[in-house]
Amino acid sequence: MSDAARTTQAPLLAAARTVLRGPRRALVLAAGVVMAQAFGQPAFPVDTHIHRLAGRWRLSNGTSVERTERDLKRVFPEGAWSKLHLQIIYFGREHCPARGHVAEGCPICHWASAGASARR
Repeated sequence: MSDAARTTQAPLLAAARTVLRGPRRALVLAAGVVMAQAFGQPAFPVDTHIHRLAGRWRLSNGTSVERTERDLKRVFPEGAWSKLHLQIIYFGREHCPARGHVAEGCPICHWASAGASARR
C-alpha cells in the first residue's frame, strides 16, 4: 500500500472505529453516509432530521426511521438519493427547523398543509 493510500485511509479508519462503538442505527446511518458521499454509491441515509421532515411533508407516515427510509426510497429514484439526503438536511436547517417551526415559513410545509386541507 502506498503512503498516499495510507494517508487517505487513516481518517476513514479512525471514523469507522469510533462509529463501530455506537448503537446499531448509528452504524447503519454512518455506513450510508460514507457509501453515498465518499464512494458515490446510491444510499438514502435517514436520520432523525430527515425523518421529522418526511413526516411534516407527508412523504412518510413511518413511526420509525427505518420505515421512513423505505418510504423515501420508494418515492424518489435511486440516482437522486445521495443528493437528496444532503438537500433535505440543508433545506430543513434553513426553512423548517425543529423548534419554533411555522408552517407558513416553510414552502414545502405550507404546500403540504394546504394540500391536506384541500383533500378534507
